[in-house]
Amino acid sequence: MSELKESHLKLWNPNAAGCWALLVTPICSSYLLYKNAQNLNNQDDMTKAKNWMVAGLAVWLLSVCCAIYYPENTGMINGFSLWYLILWYFLFVRKQVENLKQQFGESYLRYESFEWFKFLIIGFVVRLILIGLSIVIVSSFGS
Repeated sequence: MSELKESHLKLWNPNAAGCWALLVTPICSSYLLYKNAQNLNNQDDMTKAKNWMVAGLAVWLLSVCCAIYYPENTGMINGFSLWYLILWYFLFVRKQVENLKQQFGESYLRYESFEWFKFLIIGFVVRLILIGLSIVIVSSFGS
């Protein structure tokens, strides 16, 4: 890709996406990193981002199953999500930050506040949907 074309790419700040994952889930933030990889035409990072999204859904499902079968053990239930978040940040997000710094330095076109606001609203709704589904599933199948 030419230098001129790369300099006009609009990218999500991966460090901010990693931090906002506390509010909107790493699943949603991984989607932003997927979009960055897509804009940069980086197939490897696109695959990694998709895998982290799937892993996030798997961790959510595992947490729901643990809440059904081990309702008293909230430490285990919350531990899966916490460890996933930590691993996701240090194994994926930090590498994305390093890759963008190597490729562009600090001077790349970033998405603005309004676009982040839209993402945060959508991501928060996704989190609420996951919480709602968790409650419905656990109350339906739990003891």
